[in-house]
Amino acid sequence: MAHRIVELELSEPLTSIALAPEQDGLALLARWKGRLAGFHMASAASGHVFSTDEVQALCTKRFGRRLLALEVESALARRWSNDAVSLAPSLSIAICTKDRAQRLARLLSSLVPVISASCFRSTEVVVIDNASVNSATRDAVGGFPDVRYVFEPRAGLDFARNAAMRHATGELLAFLDDDVVVDRGWLGGLFATWQGCPDAGGFSGLVHEKLTPEIKSTWGPLAYLRSAAAALPELHAYHTNIVFDGRERLMIEVYNVIVANGQFVAGGLPIAPQADLRDGLLDVILVPRRSPAKMMLLAAEMLLGNHVSSNAVIFRRAKKISVRSRPGMWFNVDGELIGNDPAVFQILPGALEFVISNR
Repeated sequence: MAHRIVELELSEPLTSIALAPEQDGLALLARWKGRLAGFHMASAASGHVFSTDEVQALCTKRFGRRLLALEVESALARRWSNDAVSLAPSLSIAICTKDRAQRLARLLSSLVPVISASCFRSTEVVVIDNASVNSATRDAVGGFPDVRYVFEPRAGLDFARNAAMRHATGELLAFLDDDVVVDRGWLGGLFATWQGCPDAGGFSGLVHEKLTPEIKSTWGPLAYLRSAAAALPELHAYHTNIVFDGRERLMIEVYNVIVANGQFVAGGLPIAPQADLRDGLLDVILVPRRSPAKMMLLAAEMLLGNHVSSNAVIFRRAKKISVRSRPGMWFNVDGELIGNDPAVFQILPGALEFVISNR
């Protein structure tokens, strides 16, 4: 089944929304006077018709506070002038791609009007062609004269990203996946985020919204993980069916499924502290839907590597794990999205060959 995606301008009268027979949910992208107010997914019976009152109640509950914040921001902007544009940094937008010329062209088309309204001092787009098998990627970039093309002959996202860093000229570097279409407010949101915290090393969507000055001053080095815990209760839970080695089956609502054969992620976070590369097993950590208080405690336990032994997560070991969810859960493997179709993770002994120098 699928969700119907609907974009709403909340400053205009709302109307009813009908789902098709093959749709069992609603994905709302809400704006207020053109500015992004939020995104929410709501499940429903197949073919359900959301009345005008239902839509209004849902929007009030999910976006009401954000609308108030947007109005306050607009009022303050009108009262005090802002000279941040003259001090703004330059920006490079890097897109690493391989053999997906049509999707790349779609992304570049969506970027053109966004860049024309950029508040950064200068904005460039650099496409890193990661060893595509033909000239389609180069040809696609050729249709956009202001976009720079760089060919990286070594296949692999790490090589492509390093090439982007070498060739980018901006003071800030923003990466985009080649299969997205950017929202018209994306670059403005990035600029506003930089304005709010110009000394930060990086920004990440919803987590940044929770990274307030109060949290940073109180939590210090733990601020980012603490902010991620604050964001989790607002994220969408997945109705997930997981099978371990064809024997045990779990049907559960989870925020995340972590499959690891090594202990660490993200520069040293012990996400799977008991994992062993030599035991022929994958460690699986499931993060079920929890209350905000419990998610905050879980964030601290993850930093210390104590989460596997707690009752806040579900832990399993298996050679083969099958995952199917509704809606489809997006999986990220070594920094690269591999899709949201049903996934199978399996240990394949001896599948990789290593060449080791004698020196």
